Amino acid sequence: MEQIEGQVGGSKDSHGNVLPVQVNSSGDLKADLSTQIAGEDLTNDVLKVEHQYSQTYVAAAGDDNVIKNAPGFLHAIILGKWVTGGTLEVSDHATTGDATIKIKLTAGATDATGFPKTIIVDAVFAVGITADITGLTDITFIWR
Repeated sequence: MEQIEGQVGGSKDSHGNVLPVQVNSSGDLKADLSTQIAGEDLTNDVLKVEHQYSQTYVAAAGDDNVIKNAPGFLHAIILGKWVTGGTLEVSDHATTGDATIKIKLTAGATDATGFPKTIIVDAVFAVGITADITGLTDITFIWR
């Protein structure tokens, strides 16, 4: 293997001296905290994270709307239309809404404007995500 002479380095020590590039036993470059990693913005000193979710739209009211039939995370609920007296119950179950209710929303008569309305939930569901909807329409669940 041919060797290259000269000073090769990536990072600098506290005195400004260039440190040699380090490789592991396979010859791959070693990464440390001074190395940029995927998603890192060194200029602004932040790690950028992109949230990726799935969505389920439910057009009409009904029982046992399975949003996810396995453990999951409910990020948000978007209420598309207001119906006074409508209710939404979200349960921790894979097939039925008649399980442990984690979220219950009841539409009163005081907030019939400003729709659609997004409700941030950010809750973990150990079994699944199922919703019973009475009276409300046009609901979107944002989950993963």
